[in-house]
This record gives sequence, C-alpha cells and structure tokens, in this order.
Amino acid sequence: EGSDDDEEDVLEQSKSHDTKKGKDKAMDNSRYAKQQEKLRQQTQQLESEMLSEKPWQMTGESKGTSRPVNSLLEGTPEFEFASKQAPTITVEHTANLEDVIKKRILAEDWDDVIPRELPDVGWHMKRGELPEVSQEKSKLGLGELYEREYLKKAVGYDKDAV
Repeated sequence: EGSDDDEEDVLEQSKSHDTKKGKDKAMDNSRYAKQQEKLRQQTQQLESEMLSEKPWQMTGESKGTSRPVNSLLEGTPEFEFASKQAPTITVEHTANLEDVIKKRILAEDWDDVIPRELPDVGWHMKRGELPEVSQEKSKLGLGELYEREYLKKAVGYDKDAV
C-alpha cells in the first residue's frame, strides 16, 4: 500500500508538472505570437513608409515647378563644410607669437617681398596696334629657358654671355 501511494503521488506530480509545462508552453506561444505580431506591424509600417510619396527634399534634384512655392526658405537645409577648425588661442600661444615678433624686430628681419617686374605687353601702344610676336620656333626647350632665366636672376650667371 505504501508503494501504491508513492506511485500515485509521483503520477500526480508528473501530471501537475505536465500541466504546468502546457501552461508555460501556452504562455510561450502567446509571447511568440505577440513578438510575431509586433514584427509584422513594424514590417507593415516600414513598407508603407517606403512606398509612400517622399517629400521633395528627398527626391533628389527637383525643379521649382515640382516643389511648393518658397519651400526652400521655410526649411533649414543642412550643409557639410570641409574646413579646418580654428586654433585655440592660449596665453602660451600669444606669448610665443610675441617672442617671434620681437626677435624679428631686433634682427631687422622684415621678410620684404621683392616686387616682380611686370612684362611690357604694349599697353602704351594705341588701340588696334598689336605688339610684334615672333613666329619662329625656339631652338631651346621650355625647361632650358626656365633654367637660364633662373640662373640669371638667382646667381647672376648668363649662359648667353658665355
């Protein structure tokens, strides 16, 4: 009799355990169904947004006739700027700059720019008269011409005189 009672207790416990499992499974199914419903609603919403007509700002190039009057003035357009950020001015930075300026003043280093001579293009001639231009092809290459001009200005050496 004791073993029969034990068996009945075990059977009752397993039945109650199975019913709890069934309830858990039903809860899982309802959770799963809720998640699926939520995903279906999100998908439906995203699809409707993608298929709906977009505002004129999102359609790419648009003509004045394809957008409302003064609609560009009403909105705030976003622009991307590719520029460097200004350096932060600190006391140390200012002091260093002042020191450099003082050293240059004491050394009388003015970094004067030497004005270049403008070529005479015949501005003094009357209208209608064109300056004479040689039609002959140069025997020297452009690199050689630049080299000679540089040597004249920088070193004072003239290849033509040699």
